[in-house]
Amino acid sequence: MLTENEKKIMRSILQTLIYNSFDDLVNKYSCEKHNLSEEALELLLFGDNSADDTKIRCISLLEYRWCLKSILDYHLNMTYKISRKQYDNFFGL
Repeated sequence: MLTENEKKIMRSILQTLIYNSFDDLVNKYSCEKHNLSEEALELLLFGDNSADDTKIRCISLLEYRWCLKSILDYHLNMTYKISRKQYDNFFGL
């Protein structure tokens, strides 16, 4: 079960690429990941549900928001806001 504080942190991280750069996402994630439980971190990164039989993974406990992997996939393949190298390096943090 996620705490309200974990949900707030997760929403903040998930919204970062909407208005900010990839570097801002990396900084926010690096600073905040220590404030999340193992369960919350796993949900943040990989979600727990597939949206409408697609490859998009979402987090049911956060009103079915996309997980971080799906957001990064989208920005890699659709908006080209991040590079393959940035994408690969993110999951090594």
